[in-house]
Amino acid sequence: MAKTHEQVIEDFIKDGKGGRGTYVMAREKDHAVYSAYRRRWETNPNMVPLAVQVADGGFLVNGARLDYPRGNHQQLVLQTLETSQVPFGVVPFDSITAAWTDGKTRSWSQAPFKLRDLRREVGIAVPSTGERWRDVEVKDKYGRVHIQKVHTLGDSVIRLRDHFYLSGVDETGRYASIYFLARLVVDRPPASYEEALNFLKPKVVQDAEARGANVLRQGEWFAVPTKFDDVGTSA
Repeated sequence: MAKTHEQVIEDFIKDGKGGRGTYVMAREKDHAVYSAYRRRWETNPNMVPLAVQVADGGFLVNGARLDYPRGNHQQLVLQTLETSQVPFGVVPFDSITAAWTDGKTRSWSQAPFKLRDLRREVGIAVPSTGERWRDVEVKDKYGRVHIQKVHTLGDSVIRLRDHFYLSGVDETGRYASIYFLARLVVDRPPASYEEALNFLKPKVVQDAEARGANVLRQGEWFAVPTKFDDVGTSA
């Protein structure tokens, strides 16, 4: 009898066991779990990686927006990781591919590396707290602070090869939060997600904040007010 999706995912995350459900498969040799959904007209299932166990501990979850039912399998992985208290990071594998290739390749399906390479070259520097809605403070152009609910994509920091990357959302999106992956120009991992956000700030932004200027952030971009009306500088 085939295992349920939940059993396959739980056995893999908690015990590293392989197994197969109707549409979910975990492979011990890959240290990964996949959505193995096959549409009626397809000969073989489309193996979409959901998560890979990295060599120095924890899991890297594919945060790409997946269609049904793969998106349901992805949510099961995230829910299991949250309850298991295992450190993990959430990054779309397309974004990983773009970071690895300096933007030359932006699709996981065309990545010049394999899952086993991710296992070796990725580390979890600041673990995710999971996908959820949270309240954030957002300043308008007048410096007034408003509370806005945003959906996080597992805010976290990962090490990819020799660099650290902040994975998060831009809460200033007008209708929905927008995902971004930004490289941190640092030689050590940040101690927290908040410190990672501060690492994004160049000196001109830090100086502007120190003198009390109303600095606005959009993802990894910052707008510093100037003496010119309706004109800002970005850093």
